[in-house]
Amino acid sequence: MVGDYIAYYDRIYGNKDYAHEATVVLDMIAAHYGKKPARLLDFGCGTGSHALRFAEMGITVTGVEREPEAVELARAKVKGRDGITFFCGDVTDLPEREFHAAVSLFNVVNYLADSSSLDAALGAIAERLVPQGVFVFDCWNGEAALRDPPRIKEDTVESGDETITVRSEPSLDPTSQSVTVENTITVNRADGSRLDISHSYDSRLWTPDQLRDALNQAGFDVVTMTAWMKPHQPADEDTWKIMTLSRKRG
Repeated sequence: MVGDYIAYYDRIYGNKDYAHEATVVLDMIAAHYGKKPARLLDFGCGTGSHALRFAEMGITVTGVEREPEAVELARAKVKGRDGITFFCGDVTDLPEREFHAAVSLFNVVNYLADSSSLDAALGAIAERLVPQGVFVFDCWNGEAALRDPPRIKEDTVESGDETITVRSEPSLDPTSQSVTVENTITVNRADGSRLDISHSYDSRLWTPDQLRDALNQAGFDVVTMTAWMKPHQPADEDTWKIMTLSRKRG
């Protein structure tokens, strides 16, 4: 059912303010890199909504995504636009180098299930950045999530003649620091027809200390760790979603 889920992905998250998020992240990068980056790597770009917003701000963007269906949608979304490309595969296989900044948004880091996967991704991103290049990502804060586990959530989105209801049921495993989320998506159409989609995913609850150690090992210095979309508010143990800005050494 992955194909059905991705086909509805942009409608499910139709209320997400990608433009605002991209602006905040770009301002963070510019403040710490010294200027707006000319070339940006978007790791785990999904269907390309953040990448598109960055490109609209005059940045050359390369998005990296392992899910072929998502890449297909991303390419269709930017067809005819210069300065934005999508690579289908793992970031460790991306041939491009010399990016001035990198981003990884919408909890992509939580999908890296173990230390070897995290280390490989961070190392590959570092290798592809220029010295002093900046890397910004968001994720769940493992410390906060283990103390205050995610709860059942239900949201409804209106999209054209469709009403989309998403029910998310998380299951926490404290021992492995992971959460399995079972999504049940119901699409009700104006003509009375209905589509049911099931989609599940696992998230690793990385703690801030684990992230700092992995970033340091990959060649980054952590500059700031703040609340989501609040770059001037330092994160603490109760901050459920965090943003980390790091700079490549050298």
